[in-house]
Amino acid sequence: MTKKLVASLILTLSFSGLALAASDNQQVSLSDLQFKNTPNGLRDIEGIGTNTTGKTLKHVFVKFNLLENDTVIGQTIAMVENLEPGQSFKIQAPFNSIEIKPDSFKVTEVNVIN
Repeated sequence: MTKKLVASLILTLSFSGLALAASDNQQVSLSDLQFKNTPNGLRDIEGIGTNTTGKTLKHVFVKFNLLENDTVIGQTIAMVENLEPGQSFKIQAPFNSIEIKPDSFKVTEVNVIN
């Protein structure tokens, strides 16, 4: 009986975490994400994030895993503060492109803290 209770609790917590992550993602839409060369010769991830809610979002964090052949070789993050309803922001997530050479990236988390 105890094993079933623990398993049920783990499943409940897992699904709750997925729901929380999904609700954060629904507050901010992401588009046009791509690697870009910066004016100083390095690379970053750029795109557009848009507040899809009717309220100001105090802190928005967009986290990325940097990948080479589907292996995580680094991470980076973009953030913005006080993003008004319907307002967009330019995502710029820098990384040390001298030392690491990712061939792709994956958004791992969109976190909104109010």
